[in-house]
Amino acid sequence: MKLTRKTEYAIRAILYLSSKKPNTKAMAKEISNKMDIPKQFLAQVMLSLNHHGYVMAIRGANGGFVLAKKPAAINLLEIIEAIEGKVFLNNCLVSRNECPSRKVCPITDVWDEAQEALMKVLKKATFSSLVRKAKEKQKVAGQVDKNTCCQSLFS
Repeated sequence: MKLTRKTEYAIRAILYLSSKKPNTKAMAKEISNKMDIPKQFLAQVMLSLNHHGYVMAIRGANGGFVLAKKPAAINLLEIIEAIEGKVFLNNCLVSRNECPSRKVCPITDVWDEAQEALMKVLKKATFSSLVRKAKEKQKVAGQVDKNTCCQSLFS
């Protein structure tokens, strides 16, 4: 499984909005610049996130985006699935009942266990915990590299 660039950008956008004070609006240009997301691509990403209820778009000259939910109520799995669709490590897991060898295949249990572990980790990673972790890492690392997408979380 490899996430698309669109999903990576969606995660960055939600991470940025999560790092701001509650109900604080961010303009598309700001998100694009701070999180190193091409502005045209950001429009597609934010449209998807708005459609799935993770951000609210504010129209007009002073428009922008705000989180529609608290960062503690949004996890990585939700954002990944909003963009990619359901996550499956293997085709056997997509249509479990269609595999004629499922009952005797020795790998089935491994795929099931790995899938369950992945879902647990992605669900546990809320955006409030990711912002907290980013700030902790910055303290340990000291100066933040200004060329990284997460540098704006500390300004």
